[in-house]
Amino acid sequence: RAFASDLDRYRRANQLVERATAYFTGRAWAPWRRRDEPSMYDNHTGLGLLNPFNVIPLYSVCKWFGVSDAFWDVVFTPYYTASFLVDDLRPFPAVFGPIIEQQIPLNPTPDNAWWGADPAKGPDHCKLTTCVTWKDAGDGIRRVFRELVRKCDSVNLDTRVVAVHAAADGKLRVVDERDRERLVDRVVFACPANAVGNIIRSIPDPWLVEDVVLNSPEYADDHHPDAGHMHAVMHSDASVIDPAYRAEFLNRGSNYVEVTLAPTGEINVENQYNFGVQTPGKGVYDMPLADKPVMLISHALGPGKSIDPATVRGGGNHARAHPLYSPWNVAAQISLRLCQGRHGIYYASNWTTPGNCHDMSLLSGFLCAHAIGAEYPFPDEPDAKKDFHRLNDLMGVF
Repeated sequence: RAFASDLDRYRRANQLVERATAYFTGRAWAPWRRRDEPSMYDNHTGLGLLNPFNVIPLYSVCKWFGVSDAFWDVVFTPYYTASFLVDDLRPFPAVFGPIIEQQIPLNPTPDNAWWGADPAKGPDHCKLTTCVTWKDAGDGIRRVFRELVRKCDSVNLDTRVVAVHAAADGKLRVVDERDRERLVDRVVFACPANAVGNIIRSIPDPWLVEDVVLNSPEYADDHHPDAGHMHAVMHSDASVIDPAYRAEFLNRGSNYVEVTLAPTGEINVENQYNFGVQTPGKGVYDMPLADKPVMLISHALGPGKSIDPATVRGGGNHARAHPLYSPWNVAAQISLRLCQGRHGIYYASNWTTPGNCHDMSLLSGFLCAHAIGAEYPFPDEPDAKKDFHRLNDLMGVF
């Protein structure tokens, strides 16, 4: 209740952005768009590139409407840091605000949540749907990788590519860390921008196009290289969750976020992923929730907390994994169309799209695969195919 007025102002800020975006993209008036489903890929369609909210930060729009800094720092940033693993969201372009409100709402409505899902709790009870796509994910992820390599002649695992050279016959010479070479017709990079720049540095680029574009994207670790959400610990110590919420969270919660104010005045955002309900492994994903083992991934533990070393299963480093949502990165992404296909090289990954999310990253790979001969895998899904071509319009792959 402390932030009720801020939530209403935040809702009105997103309404303004949505109305402007609907006008610029033609969704508000174009007859040929009346049957289109909502899409995160259409912000550039029609006159969409002229939409000022592509570059105006959502934070600025929120301030126009009187949203407090306390709401931004204590509610908005922690809530969405849990999804994006980026703890600096002030550059976040306003055009994405209505999109994330549909997917991960702060203001739940019957359109973006399960409203009245539990009749016993009354008509105003709602349940957010942020983890619907993770259902049976342990099996689904394995199936994705099986399909990914099903038609491949060979797959090299744990092999670092150190260079790609232009060969005299127009082919590309790929060199790995063991000095093995292979001549190929095309190369698709699906790795961080700086890694690509290091690998192709021997290919002539008289106009410095690739050099400029590949040096432009900003990542979260450019601003917080040794803190925040750059480092993760995988463990089974449930004591890091407040006892008041522990049982319910472990049973059905996706993320546990705890915000604390440090003596220095800095705000710490602790984030716990509950993989017991998100992406459990084989033999676990089909177990009843009550019988599943504790499977947590912790980021930025709050003051006074610790993890029992005996429960630690591993760690993770998110360096170069999460590009910032910023107008600068959107400009770099649009400029990448000048590079796609040059020298037979294509670029796919989260930094090649307007947003750091799974859907766009996957679709960028579909585009590059299609450019070198693969068929689009979902031809019978008209709205999905529209998104396929919309993202290509933006990325300029083919």
